[in-house]
Amino acid sequence: MNHRQIPLLLICLLLVACGQTGPLYLPEPEPEAAPEPETAPDATPAEDT
Repeated sequence: MNHRQIPLLLICLLLVACGQTGPLYLPEPEPEAAPEPETAPDATPAEDT
């Protein structure tokens, strides 16, 4: 690698990291809840307004 390629490589690496947002940690796992019983969908029609 010559002396001109090193700054170009560093600039490319910095540009790749631009815009990376979000949490910088692993989120806590959510406790698993008991599954809710399945119910039949409501049979009442929606009113037209």
